[in-house]
Amino acid sequence: MMKYCGYLWVVLVLPYMIGSFPSFSDKGAFQLFSWTRQIDDSVNYGYKLVSKINSQVIRNDSLLIDATLRVADLPAWLERVKTSYGSLGVYFANSKPQNTVMCSSVYENCSWLTGFRLSLDADTHMIRFPFPVPDEGKSYHKYDYFTLKVNDSIQVQFQAVEDSLFMGSILNNNKRNEPGKWLIGKGAIMVRISNSIPFKVHNIELNAAYKDIISLYLGDSLSKLSKTCDYYGIDFVDTTVVEHIIHVRNVNVSSNMILNTDSTYKITWLVDGKEAVQLCSLYVNFDNDSKWLPLAKTSGTTEQFSWLVPQNKGKKCIIRVRALGNEGQNSTAESGVYTITSISEFQLQAKALSNNSAQLQWNPKFLNSSNMKSLVIAYGSNGPVLSYPAANSDTIHYDFQASSDTIKNLTKGITYYFSAFLLTDGGSYLSAGLLAQDSVLILDKTPPVNNFQLTATADTASIQLSWESILPLPEDADSVGLFVCEFRYPVNFYDSASTLLKKFPVAKSGNHKLQNLKPGQNYYFAIMIRDSSGNWAEPTENSRTRARLLSSTSDVNTGAITITPSDTQYVFKDSLLIWNTSDLTFVDTIDRWAAPLQGFIPVSPGYVFRNGDRISKPLWCRVSYPGTLKPVKANTILLYSYDIYKGGWFVSYDSVQIDTVNHLVSARNTMVSFPFMFLIDTLVPTITIKGKDKGPVISGQKYIDTLLVTDNVKNFSKKFLAGPGDAAPWDMSLYIFPIDTVNSPQIIGVTLPPGIADGCTGLRSLFSVSDRGHEISINLSKSVTRNNNNCDNFRIVPDNWTPVLVSAKPDMYMLEPVMSRSNGITTFKYDTREMRIVKWSQGHTAAFDSGWVEYGTVADSIFDLKPGTFFWIRTKTNVNIDFGSAMVPALIDTVSINLPPQKWTDFANPFPFDMYIGDILDASRKSNSQNASDSIEIYSWKNENGNYHTKQVYLAAMPNLHNMVDTIKGMKPYAIFNPGKKTITIRIPPVCAPVSSLAHNEDALAKNKKKKDQWSLRIDSWGEGIGALPSVYCGYNSALSKDVTYHIPPAFSNQRVSVYDQAKRLKWGGVVASNLSGGGCYFEILFDNSSQVSVLVRSLLGSIYNIESTQLIKWYDTERNLWIDSKDTMKVFLKPQQSKIQIVAIGSEQYFKDLGPVLFKNILALHAIYPNPFKRSFNIHYTLPYNARQVSFVVYNLKGQVLWKQEIKNLRPGPSSLRMDRQLATGIYILQMRVIQNGSVSPNVLNREVMCIN
Repeated sequence: MMKYCGYLWVVLVLPYMIGSFPSFSDKGAFQLFSWTRQIDDSVNYGYKLVSKINSQVIRNDSLLIDATLRVADLPAWLERVKTSYGSLGVYFANSKPQNTVMCSSVYENCSWLTGFRLSLDADTHMIRFPFPVPDEGKSYHKYDYFTLKVNDSIQVQFQAVEDSLFMGSILNNNKRNEPGKWLIGKGAIMVRISNSIPFKVHNIELNAAYKDIISLYLGDSLSKLSKTCDYYGIDFVDTTVVEHIIHVRNVNVSSNMILNTDSTYKITWLVDGKEAVQLCSLYVNFDNDSKWLPLAKTSGTTEQFSWLVPQNKGKKCIIRVRALGNEGQNSTAESGVYTITSISEFQLQAKALSNNSAQLQWNPKFLNSSNMKSLVIAYGSNGPVLSYPAANSDTIHYDFQASSDTIKNLTKGITYYFSAFLLTDGGSYLSAGLLAQDSVLILDKTPPVNNFQLTATADTASIQLSWESILPLPEDADSVGLFVCEFRYPVNFYDSASTLLKKFPVAKSGNHKLQNLKPGQNYYFAIMIRDSSGNWAEPTENSRTRARLLSSTSDVNTGAITITPSDTQYVFKDSLLIWNTSDLTFVDTIDRWAAPLQGFIPVSPGYVFRNGDRISKPLWCRVSYPGTLKPVKANTILLYSYDIYKGGWFVSYDSVQIDTVNHLVSARNTMVSFPFMFLIDTLVPTITIKGKDKGPVISGQKYIDTLLVTDNVKNFSKKFLAGPGDAAPWDMSLYIFPIDTVNSPQIIGVTLPPGIADGCTGLRSLFSVSDRGHEISINLSKSVTRNNNNCDNFRIVPDNWTPVLVSAKPDMYMLEPVMSRSNGITTFKYDTREMRIVKWSQGHTAAFDSGWVEYGTVADSIFDLKPGTFFWIRTKTNVNIDFGSAMVPALIDTVSINLPPQKWTDFANPFPFDMYIGDILDASRKSNSQNASDSIEIYSWKNENGNYHTKQVYLAAMPNLHNMVDTIKGMKPYAIFNPGKKTITIRIPPVCAPVSSLAHNEDALAKNKKKKDQWSLRIDSWGEGIGALPSVYCGYNSALSKDVTYHIPPAFSNQRVSVYDQAKRLKWGGVVASNLSGGGCYFEILFDNSSQVSVLVRSLLGSIYNIESTQLIKWYDTERNLWIDSKDTMKVFLKPQQSKIQIVAIGSEQYFKDLGPVLFKNILALHAIYPNPFKRSFNIHYTLPYNARQVSFVVYNLKGQVLWKQEIKNLRPGPSSLRMDRQLATGIYILQMRVIQNGSVSPNVLNREVMCIN
């Protein structure tokens, strides 16, 4: 039903403000809201009441705003507002408070917002709320604060935790010197700030958890607001608010109101205003339970959901749909009550009874009785009755109201077959359905009815047992047995823990006396009756009793107790403390009790209340534990109760408190009727899958797993999670159904509903049990069959290299049939004129250009399609690659990839989802010594405008490239380099990012935080007409003991940019410096062109990480000898086969002053030669440019003859010197310096005249 609220009146009284009133625009609004901040939407709700402003009028010192409030499904706390004439008013006033204890200077002379009021009919809630409003030109800043005195003890302290967020806490000023006591409401109020007027207050949130504390100074109990919300408040908005009403209605599942288990139904609903709906959440309630179980979430535009009705959850259900709007609107609707049945069609069921009979059952409502006369059941012992009439069969006719019958006088040991048929009006017989047949072996396995009542009386020496049948004895009764157990009641004849005391002839009554019993021992008795076929009836409540010998002296194993409300009593010489927190009053006796402790360590004796079944409320109990127990072990003590009727331990999930100082353990006991003990559980549960693997799951079909769970605790908790492989699995505990929870192991069934297994990303499924002491899980993930449209299919764009990779293993995994299928031909033949297919495989015998292998030149196996690998293809025409059907691997095992030493390896994420690098490294450390896997270098192949180039993803020592929570993408190509001397095996676990522990791991996330004394920068380059080139990283990390270098990644281009090491003549893809010289450092960047054409390469500084604003970054153009601003583009023109060096420098202003003269000297020059004249030798001082490739010095005589020559091998830019030492005749000579620079054919020649005097 729609509910509408008429008007919202807002009154602003601003006596202390100077100037005109702030004015809301006609599109402004106020919003009232209440919400919770829960992750699980099953308890999360929100509500916003949006008002649309109609007009504004200034009257004296007040601003009156007329606004309309219109909303669907009005919440309960506003339902008292009458839509005809009522109003909801919000009131503001500004004054200058006199109770400011302290504040930031910005608040010393500002006005203060002092309150708002909610008017509901005659009731008024006035909330006094002090908060400062600075002038329009002033802003709120982080660390601003103010404190207000409320009364002699209470103060309110507001601290700006961000520039726009204030956290208000309530303080007890009398306890300021007592840590832990003076802060009584941290974060009770949150105020968000806006720079827009009026007031600059965006919204106010009050934490309902501190409702009572807030009321101490707000002066309101807040009782009319929602009691179940965590926060509520008001927004002050002066922006456009679109008025959207959302309303859910018509929730339906099935037209006949009957749902069958294990059947799928379409839940449908209608949403008014669904364009404003963010999402819809679906819930189910079984048998009027107080708990609503989440089913699913859908998008706002979706109005249906397919639901598989689970087994054994209830007999009736209701579906709820809640819509959440983009603006916080909320609307909920529920379906009618649906009946749940496990029968979906006509089924004939036969069951053997005692006395040579069989019981037949069926449901006539599933019969199509139109044009039918009757139901006919035929039966015989010569095999199934497939048609009627049938020879050697008996027949019974029924009308369409009957639903059961008992067939008597059958022969024991014979199998009988039953079939149902329909007699038509025409006299023919039709089968009643596929399930209209059943068979049963007539064996008398039904035990007789146990109608005995067993009683016991005891004295100091014996126990007298008496029994009497309260109804006539069964006709086939054969004997009566009396059984005993010392720690629980006998369960049945086959109970190994109980003892048969004696068998008696069948009689209506009897008695038996027991002597030589243990003093202080409880005995549990049961009487059972057997028939002539040997079937024993299990004991009933009346046929069980317990007793113990009376004690003639003080019994140390017994303690009397009287409990009154809020009473405490010690028992057994103060070793057991019992206390009551309720209004319960009772008198009872507690006995010591003992039982087998398989898998437990006892911490206390066992205790049992003699009349515990009459104690209706929980009790607390406390014992001391051995002081030898270490605190870690003591914290595993739990309270356990033992089922004396069926056997088995039950762990208490209620509160347990451990006092490790005084060695005391306390617990709340909710199973008072059972014996209890404090124990330490040492036995870990086990889970196994029953039966053989049923093969892959087909998306769209349901799947059932049967599990065997073994544990020494019977009431272990169970959780079943399942979902697509790329997301955190959903809670599917609704689809857990017990099969056998009495015996051990327990048999548990889980149903995977249709549609959970995803054909693209697979199936992630996990079943776990916890007995509170231990938790264990089993991965139930299955492989998933991917039929029809393969998610890996893609289109090749002509004349572009494209990676071919798969996330599932195709049924046709060899390349030839895939290419035949994709090209629509019978047989694929590789033609290099039409396409090229290559794969990187360094070390392969057929490899060219260091590691490329071409398809067709080698065995095709390295081109087989499998997850985790890829190859490259380039075609002349468009080709649609169709992999056909495939199988997504089960998300259980890791995938191993071997990385040869000092080689690049192409790889792809073998799973169809994103995952964290940290998970891969963590899994790989277990397979490699000394964490060698941490040193790998990971690059991604990035596609930009059809051209692929490599991009750094993980470099361990490079700041900002060592993040554990960076991702390896699904269905993307990567390259890894192994810098070590041994093969490294990386293991890739099937862990998608949303389920990774790293997503919430503070240590992993901390590595992403910026740290001092480390930084990095990225140089991005691209060539004119050739696209992007691999980036280069330069960095600094003070934690390193030496510089770290990273290898040049593979690329398709003939142009490369790298960091150059002049001294070693080595090129690197990245360098991390370990120290700074003079407050900075510089890197020589080498530009290479190995092609036969000239090219212009442009470079820009890309990502800059953690470089302080005081540090300068500049390019140095070595050709023009000038500095270039880091924001400008470095342009380098390269001739064919030419290389050039440019410089990028980072440092302080002083560093650049010192570096400039050094770099300016890196020019071609022949400087001083001395001594000159010389006798035998002289020194040569010269400087070289960055691009010098060959340098030689020659001494000629005046005839042009070469008398001395020296080639310079280790070239380095800048100043250098050389010594000429040769015996020459007196005369004049010519010293010539010959330099060939990169890209030049002819040398630069510098000559200098020298004189020798002997």
